[in-house]
Amino acid sequence: MPGSAAGSKPVARDEPSRRVNILIVDDNDAKRFALSSVLESLGENILMARSGAEALHILLRNECAVVLLDVKMPVMGGFETARMMRMRRQSQFTPIIFVTANNGAELDVMEGYTMGAVDYISTPLVGRVLLAKVSVFVDLFKKSETVKKHEQRLRELEKSEHELRLATSVLAHDRAVEDSESKSSFMAAISHEIRTPMHGVIAMSELLLRTDLTEEQRDCAGTILASGEALLSLINEVLDFSKLEASKMQLELGDFDLLSVVESAADVLAAPAQTKGVSLSTHVDPSIPALVRGDGGRIRQILLNLISNAVKFTDSGDIAVRVTTAEASDTETVARFSVRDTGIGISADEQRRLFLPFSQGDSSIARRFGGTGLGLSISKRLVGLMDGEIGVDSSDGGGSTFWFQVRLARAVSEQPEPAREGRRELRGRRSLVVDRNASAQQAAVEYLAAWGMASDGAPDGAMATTMICEAEAAGRPYDVVLVDAQTAVLEKAGLPLISVTPFGEGDSSLPNGYIENVQKPIKRNKLFDAVLKAIRAPQRKPASVVIGSTPASLRPLQRAGRPLLVLVAEDHPINQKIILKQLNALQIEADIAADGAEAVEMAFSKAYDLVLMDTRMPRVDGLEATRLIRERERRTGTRIPIVALTADAQADHRDKCIAAGMDDFLTKPMRIEDLQLVVSHWLPPVTNTSFPASNRPHATVERVTIGPLGIHRSDVYERSD
Repeated sequence: MPGSAAGSKPVARDEPSRRVNILIVDDNDAKRFALSSVLESLGENILMARSGAEALHILLRNECAVVLLDVKMPVMGGFETARMMRMRRQSQFTPIIFVTANNGAELDVMEGYTMGAVDYISTPLVGRVLLAKVSVFVDLFKKSETVKKHEQRLRELEKSEHELRLATSVLAHDRAVEDSESKSSFMAAISHEIRTPMHGVIAMSELLLRTDLTEEQRDCAGTILASGEALLSLINEVLDFSKLEASKMQLELGDFDLLSVVESAADVLAAPAQTKGVSLSTHVDPSIPALVRGDGGRIRQILLNLISNAVKFTDSGDIAVRVTTAEASDTETVARFSVRDTGIGISADEQRRLFLPFSQGDSSIARRFGGTGLGLSISKRLVGLMDGEIGVDSSDGGGSTFWFQVRLARAVSEQPEPAREGRRELRGRRSLVVDRNASAQQAAVEYLAAWGMASDGAPDGAMATTMICEAEAAGRPYDVVLVDAQTAVLEKAGLPLISVTPFGEGDSSLPNGYIENVQKPIKRNKLFDAVLKAIRAPQRKPASVVIGSTPASLRPLQRAGRPLLVLVAEDHPINQKIILKQLNALQIEADIAADGAEAVEMAFSKAYDLVLMDTRMPRVDGLEATRLIRERERRTGTRIPIVALTADAQADHRDKCIAAGMDDFLTKPMRIEDLQLVVSHWLPPVTNTSFPASNRPHATVERVTIGPLGIHRSDVYERSD
């Protein structure tokens, strides 16, 4: 290159080099070579330019540690060259040392510093001074380069670390998904393996109790049944807790009857409460819509847990279950559920630990009452899934009130019309409720008042008699009187009386003068029917007349003219035996298919009314067998109801059953009442046994307890009469 020192070569910006560039700019050849000779001892690359334009061209391609720039040059002087350098990104911060023959004239110095100079050198040159000044900037440049390399390396390390963290996160996520799927599969397998023998224990105990036994044998069988149900409850709690811990629990939203949910939950615990002599009552605010949208099954599960705890920790007094409206709008209702008891109460210190898993406040409670301490923790998490809140108001020895609030939307499906005509008959009528239990009395009075009746309450028979006489004397007699059978027995000719009896006591022998009977805990719709019936009844009833409903019981299920015929697809020998005995108790004939393949062939060999299909079988499982049956039915134009039998109670398994073409769902272990309920649902009393699906009467699969498919063992509602 012209103007370069002998043997020197410009080093490109992208060429690696251990040496740095020093640029000498001077139009005088002698001065350039003099400067170059002094600086060669530094061992760096010396670049030279004869003019400012050439210097700018070199700086475009090379990064320099320092520029020695002559002040006086033709065309483009040193100051102009410096100004242009500072305007360019490549040389904006390159150090400039001006070389001048004016011995550092003040004017030149000031102008040079204005243009970005860092130092001045005057000629004639002093080699020692030149080396010292240039060496400083060479060292600074090298250190700067080292810092840049470290920064680059640091950025590369940070990038690598970020990529490593990202890769680790992705790997951890993949492993978590894999672990979650493995846990789900494991839980499904465990659920199946545990529920299958539990089905044998519980179902066989029930069947055994239906036979002729001695008192000792009946006591032993009853103990086995109670122990099996307790173990099943524990299994359900542990499985629910595991799903909540793994964030696998999902809500099943659907339209449901809130009143039925609350009353059926109370019915399940009514017998244990009655055994302890504890009164149990329910009341649901009539202003809450008949149908709401939410997860009715989970709400019922929470209520069952709270009521069960109330029964467990209450030895006397009463338990009141109430549902009130906290907020309401045109689109939703915030319902507040409360369970108040007169039990042992909870201290403030114990309340802080109450909703923790495996915690029961005082450790002596677990020893005295048993339980895992999971129920309240599960309830809290379920309420959390519904974006609600849960809490307790209590004091040691002063009873407790557990409550929770959830937001329920208006139902999507059409709501049933109330019995307006019957309500008109009750409006303006007078009623008296005789009950020593204030909570039960208040619940009945509030229901009667909601129907437009003027209602009073009396705590005993003497007060009731006085009130009845005073009302007649005032010309405003009572139109109906509800009398708790454990409070008093009134005999008043010509006045309609309704007997309120403890849970489980029938009405086959109503006291003289009584027209109707309702059982505790009082159900709102049954109370309405009883009061309306009493109002419409003649004023006098012969003592021999017995009016009332028969409690639900097992009745033979038949089609017109012949017994029902059911195909049972089940590979487990014990389960085969149990289901056959349960069906025989219902006077239903049944055939057994040992696996799915056999079930497909047998399904079309006879006019079966129903198929009970186990989902896990060898050769062809229940899901595939159902798909094969549905495929063949598309050619024949018929459709037989298929009900899944499974020990896998997880929601995704029910979804698989639906997708395969099943109509309903029974979870093992199942009671004979569960079986009767689902069979009677899918087999209405019609004469023809098989007809096209388009002509088959449609029945809604969704039930208030669970959502879109069938029955859970723990969620079966009591059948109404």
